[in-house]
Amino acid sequence: MKMFNSKKSRLLKILIFVLPICFLFLFYSLRKNNVVLYLDLVQEDLFVENITSGIYFISSLVAAKISLSLYKQKKNLIGALYLCLALGMFFVSGEEISWGQRIIDVTSPQFFVEHNSQREISIHNLYPIQKVLHQSYILVGLFGASSWLFLFRIQKKQNFPIYLFSPTWYISSYFFQAALFYIYFEYFRPKNDVLGLSFQDQEPVELILSMGFLLFITINMCRQNQKTNFESF
Repeated sequence: MKMFNSKKSRLLKILIFVLPICFLFLFYSLRKNNVVLYLDLVQEDLFVENITSGIYFISSLVAAKISLSLYKQKKNLIGALYLCLALGMFFVSGEEISWGQRIIDVTSPQFFVEHNSQREISIHNLYPIQKVLHQSYILVGLFGASSWLFLFRIQKKQNFPIYLFSPTWYISSYFFQAALFYIYFEYFRPKNDVLGLSFQDQEPVELILSMGFLLFITINMCRQNQKTNFESF
C-alpha cells in the first residue's frame, strides 16, 4: 500500500471517491437509452445482483482474516466485532441471491410462502423486516458517509483503531449514494416521483454500496498487515 503514501495518493483517493458517481451516471444513461439491456442487468439472479452477492462474500472472507489477525494480537473484543462483521457480510451475500434457492431450484417452505413478500427463502423480505429495511440502508449509508468527520478526531486523542469501524472520506461516496437514494425512494418518491424509480433501480445502488464495504475492509486489512497508522491512508 505504498501508493497511499506517495505524492499521487490524493489523486488516487479522488478517483476512488468519484468512481461511484461514474457508475451511477453509467447506469442512468443505460436506463435512459437502452432500458431492455438495463432491465436484463438489474433483474433478480442476473448480473448486478450476482456481482453484489459475490462482493459481499469476498468482503466476509477479508473481514474474517482481519478478525483472525486481531485475535493473534490479543485484541479479542475488536476481533469479535470483526468476526460479527464477517458473518454479517456472509449473511448479506446469501440473502442477495436467496441462498441460491432459484439457482438450485428449491421450493420455498410454507412459512416463507406466507410471510415473505417475494415468497422466497430470505429474511430481509419478511414483512416485519421489510418495513424497516430501507431505513436501515439510510442509517448505514449516513454512518458510512459521515462517521469519519467525528471519529477522526477521536482517533487522534485515543489509542484505539477507530479506522477499523469508520470508512475514510474517499470511500464515503459509496455510502452516501445509498443513503440519498433510499431517502428519496422512501420519503419523496411516493409523493412526487420525478425520477420514475422502480424497485429494480435499487440493484445498482446496492452494488455500489457493496463495493464501498469491500474497499473499506480491504484497506483495513492492508493497514493491519503493514501496521500503518490512520493518517497514512
